[in-house]
Amino acid sequence: MKIDGIDKKIIRSLIKDARIPILSIARDVGISGAAIHQRLKKLEKSELIDGYQMIINPKSLGYNTTAFVGVYLNSLAVLNEEKEKIEAITNRTLRRSMNNEYLVSLPHNYRNLIELEIATDFTMVYENVIGFRASTCSPFLFYDLDYEIVTPLKIHPISLTTKGLNKTSTSKKTETIQKMMESVKKVNGTFSMIFDNYNFMNSKKNSVLKTIFSEINK
Repeated sequence: MKIDGIDKKIIRSLIKDARIPILSIARDVGISGAAIHQRLKKLEKSELIDGYQMIINPKSLGYNTTAFVGVYLNSLAVLNEEKEKIEAITNRTLRRSMNNEYLVSLPHNYRNLIELEIATDFTMVYENVIGFRASTCSPFLFYDLDYEIVTPLKIHPISLTTKGLNKTSTSKKTETIQKMMESVKKVNGTFSMIFDNYNFMNSKKNSVLKTIFSEINK
């Protein structure tokens, strides 16, 4: 199905608020509510709009830590098969993702995630350097330049990984992270940091990282 500028405006409105009244969309677009209703029916029939959903904020339920399961694949069919396997094991819908080794091939990877109905991706991070790969510390919706449309996929920038601290002395690690957190807070951004499983092994080297993890998740 070919879509025009009006269809794109309707879709953008729904991405911002899936519960927006038809008359509100009509006012924004500049056509009648009946015309909006007809266009929505066509978009739904063509499966360009595949449904409307409610997303629960896990933080409001007290879940502050996110765990990732790594799957390194490119084929959409195979990705979908692996997604279904993970969902069967965890008994919950897979809504978040992160690419292995933080590799991203744009826009191919993100379009696959959208097809899989992934809500948020956490791949935007430098593995061995502190800083924002996406040039922002605030989550944003992926904009597909080819289709000139804001997609429902949220990109969540990450401040750093623990590997990014490898060249920082143990005595300076806490100070470095605190400075980063303060910088993010000044611009009302979102601070997120990636820890690996081996960071929680019992060793003197990991004691600082475990303390930092506890402080962040208070």
